[in-house]
Amino acid sequence: MTARAGIAKGLLFHYFGNKKNLYLYLLQHALTLLAERLAERMKEMTSEDFFQRAKELTLIKIRLSLEYPHETLLLMKAVTDLPPAVKPEADRLIARITEEMAGVNHQYLFSYLETAPLRPHLSREQALAVIMALFEQLSQKYLRLYQGREQELLQHPEAMLQELDLYCDILKYGIYE
Repeated sequence: MTARAGIAKGLLFHYFGNKKNLYLYLLQHALTLLAERLAERMKEMTSEDFFQRAKELTLIKIRLSLEYPHETLLLMKAVTDLPPAVKPEADRLIARITEEMAGVNHQYLFSYLETAPLRPHLSREQALAVIMALFEQLSQKYLRLYQGREQELLQHPEAMLQELDLYCDILKYGIYE
């Protein structure tokens, strides 16, 4: 790695101390970069419908993943295959960035659920909890299916997007005829 970067190995350890600190620095850089780009692009979403915005957001994330493949793969590995030695610190980094993105997510996505006509006796918080749990499970499913082949998923997300459409339709209109 140092040879490719054209620097001395000692210089790398001078700045980072060890491989763990280097990894955490790179993870923080990737998280920050992707979160900033995501926030910028979320401002460009146009639909007024919550579920359509959720799909737009998914497509934005896929495009970002293709534009920043190294950062995305690092983040995907951090979520699915993290070395135990860095797990606590990496989890804290991910939680911090997630917390920082909460306001952006609310402004450009979750607030659109506030204007949606929900069923009586269903709170916005309950609806959002169900929706987010479903999206999380769908994401985890595809990360498991494509573990070790993440780039393939990013380049061919059609099956995931079709399944996302199906589940959004079920959430929006229910399961009964």
